[in-house]
Amino acid sequence: MQKNSLALSTKQLTKISILIAMAVVLKSFLSLETGSFRLTFYDIPMMTIGIMFGPIIGGASGIIVDFFHMMFSPWAFTFNVFTLSNMTWAVVAGIFLFNKKFTRNRVILTVLIASVLAFSFNTIGIVQYEGMGKMLGTLPFRLGVFFIKLPIQVMMLEIIYNRVLIFELKLIGQR
Repeated sequence: MQKNSLALSTKQLTKISILIAMAVVLKSFLSLETGSFRLTFYDIPMMTIGIMFGPIIGGASGIIVDFFHMMFSPWAFTFNVFTLSNMTWAVVAGIFLFNKKFTRNRVILTVLIASVLAFSFNTIGIVQYEGMGKMLGTLPFRLGVFFIKLPIQVMMLEIIYNRVLIFELKLIGQR
């Protein structure tokens, strides 16, 4: 397989599929969700896809996760701004961490940028779909989740990288 090719081996497709399935389960079934508010950690497998396979495959995976989430969740609906928010996690991780040195500062920067972008896309989507009042009503809860999740996301990505990904990426020649 060529280095710049998007052709994936069966083993790589299997890994992507498992991470997508984990993200769908975390987003659709293992989350605290109301109509316009959700507490979930589906972003961890999404960011892992970006770290392992890059921003293009990560973005495609975000679309797939959003599609399956719409099929399983009673609250989900198709709305492009929310799909962009979903894609953001893997794309930003792919841009900042794919084939790059994995340091705590880089992880913090990546999680912070992805979180701010996803938060912004979700805010725009809520305003467009449900109005300014609903967005302002959920803003304190969403900000609380934003700040609670930041250190957890950084810690989880470091643990996953140091215990699993570092060996996996050495095997496929990325590190």
